[in-house]
Amino acid sequence: MVAKKRTQLRAKAMRQRRNSSEAMETEELPPDPKAFLHQLRESKREKQLNRSQSFLNRLRDQAGNGGISKSALRRRKKRMKEELKPRMEDLLTSLKEEGVLEEDESGELAAVTGVTAITASNGYSGLHDTAEACGTVRIRKNEPSIRTQRGAKLLTTKEQERFTKVISNERFRSSPFETLREIIKSRK
Repeated sequence: MVAKKRTQLRAKAMRQRRNSSEAMETEELPPDPKAFLHQLRESKREKQLNRSQSFLNRLRDQAGNGGISKSALRRRKKRMKEELKPRMEDLLTSLKEEGVLEEDESGELAAVTGVTAITASNGYSGLHDTAEACGTVRIRKNEPSIRTQRGAKLLTTKEQERFTKVISNERFRSSPFETLREIIKSRK
């Protein structure tokens, strides 16, 4: 076999490259799913520079408030909030303007509409004097315990006797709720 000349081999390879490049231009390939892995990455040095720049920018922004400390800013905000709250003098002047309050001849303020006075009643003074009324239970000594069988039997017999007395009572027959209320009060 006779060896071919190099020029012929080079020409043939060039023709194949041209044909393949034309074929690749016409054919569309789907995007590579791993393409994002081959993107340009920041070097370690660039990351450090970016971080330091962002930190310095934040410091400059904070220093832009005139070098005022955080506590001073808080005090200013608190003072501004207090200034927004209504004052008693403002309330009095607005009540005068609305006609709710009027000044007497002596210079004292009085309400235009009469308000009834609320006074304490003596009828309710004895309600909370004892500890029993506050929700505690008075312990009665020498009574049988509910927790034992013998005590439970004794208590049921006592309650049955009391129940028969209440039912046979003439006052209970005439007004049962009033009588029950009185009995409950007397037990305490």
